[in-house]
Amino acid sequence: MDYITNPVKLAWMYFLDSLLERGVPCMNLSEVEVAAQASGISKEETGKILEFFHELGCIVYFSETEKLSKVVILDPQWLVKALGCVIYDQDFNPNYSRKLPRELRSK
Repeated sequence: MDYITNPVKLAWMYFLDSLLERGVPCMNLSEVEVAAQASGISKEETGKILEFFHELGCIVYFSETEKLSKVVILDPQWLVKALGCVIYDQDFNPNYSRKLPRELRSK
């Protein structure tokens, strides 16, 4: 829990805000890296930023696996809802229909 007591660079906060202001629930890592570069943040520092904000619960970013590390979830609640749609058992409640969010179907 060192991340709670560590000071955060102001540039990191501005970068997170710029990503969240886009209003999209998720982005490809390459898009995030381009946005970081436009903000004057290096590719190496971008990884540190994403891991830091993941630890705080602001975003979801899994750097451990190759495929998952290519996606940055900017809205964790969106991910929870999407996973709920995937694991929902319609046989249990046939009167309730729920479709996957449009963003999830296109990825």
